[in-house]
Amino acid sequence: MAFEKEISSVCDLEVATLLGGYKYAVYSGKVVVVEGHCGIKDFSTTCIKIALKKGFICVNGEELSLCQLQKGFAIVKGKILGVSWHE
Repeated sequence: MAFEKEISSVCDLEVATLLGGYKYAVYSGKVVVVEGHCGIKDFSTTCIKIALKKGFICVNGEELSLCQLQKGFAIVKGKILGVSWHE
């Protein structure tokens, strides 16, 4: 919890906002890990839309695949070209 408190202090956000929202990380342009999602909105080998409580994120790339999908947790593999948030 110390990490979350430090981040909330630096970003001027409530800890509840950090814990209740979504997070994603891109690793070496080959993997995207998403936490806090609400399901898959759309899927293709060039764009995977992942639903959030408010809006969705779109993982854009080439040869994309969902290699893991669990409640609130997803892993996308492929050549990651970008991730964007939409309302």
